[in-house]
Amino acid sequence: MKQIQFITLITWSLLIVSACEKVIEIEIEEVTPMIVMNAAFTPDSLVSVHLSRTRHILDDSPIQAITIATVEIYEGGLLKETLSYGAEQDYRSRALRPSHGVEYTVKASAESFNDVEASCLIPSPVAIISVDTATVTGDWDERWVTFYLKFRDDPGEDNYYRLRLFERSAWIEYQLEEVYDTLYTDPEKDTVVMGWTIDTVEVRYPFFAPYYFDSEELIIEEWLWDDGVIFSDAFIKGEEYSFQGQMFPVYRGQDTATIYFHFESLSEDYFNYLNTKEKHYHARDYFSVPVTIHNNIADGLGVLGGYSQDVDSILMAPLAWDDPFHNYED
Repeated sequence: MKQIQFITLITWSLLIVSACEKVIEIEIEEVTPMIVMNAAFTPDSLVSVHLSRTRHILDDSPIQAITIATVEIYEGGLLKETLSYGAEQDYRSRALRPSHGVEYTVKASAESFNDVEASCLIPSPVAIISVDTATVTGDWDERWVTFYLKFRDDPGEDNYYRLRLFERSAWIEYQLEEVYDTLYTDPEKDTVVMGWTIDTVEVRYPFFAPYYFDSEELIIEEWLWDDGVIFSDAFIKGEEYSFQGQMFPVYRGQDTATIYFHFESLSEDYFNYLNTKEKHYHARDYFSVPVTIHNNIADGLGVLGGYSQDVDSILMAPLAWDDPFHNYED
């Protein structure tokens, strides 16, 4: 009898739980597609603008570039050039390299979309005073290089910075190759090899890539993974400051690597865009507060930013062959 009561209790429990389930269909309002415009102007490169379109929240298809559009560049309020669409899915200038201290406006229009517009002012570069390094040895005889990048902040305006490092070097491999010493050829017969040896051939693979570094600087506002760090002058206004970081060399062969320090002065809109975009991608926890990515495109989405930069470099000694993880060559 008790077994029957227990089975009945379970049956009623299942019925109650199943009766509490309810499928709720949510209708998401359709939003008119908009143009997404992204561009970062710098005096070091020709003007380039990328256009794409927004997607529905449930649309997981690849981002669609807008290939037919009119994109105009205005310099100081005057039409400077109409950009041409290129093979890299960007609208590019044929000759325009923007200047710092000048306001640029981009206007874009495409069929079935509202026209979009944005402006930016490229800040003047802040010079690198010096880059000094020191080799540090840890408790386990591991070695790394500490760098000190010195600059002076301009007290007359709010400044926004990004620091990126790049490495130019070559990956070196040694391959075995058969070298034929003497050949005897009979026109009426096959070629006869009289002797041969095996030689070692050096093969070099040059590359230029972002270079990882670490830092405990309190002024850093956001890490951009392989794209450096960003910070403002909120706590160093008008000061001469030495930014400290650590480099962990990666074994690339016996070549000496050149490490480039790209010290960039960012426009405020570009800084806010990079900052909020990184925070948005990190806010994936269900309990985290959503972060809205900064946008300065009128009637659209994206960013039109500007930056200028000063570049310095140092030579980094290669790691030793006998212990590529901990030692440098002397």
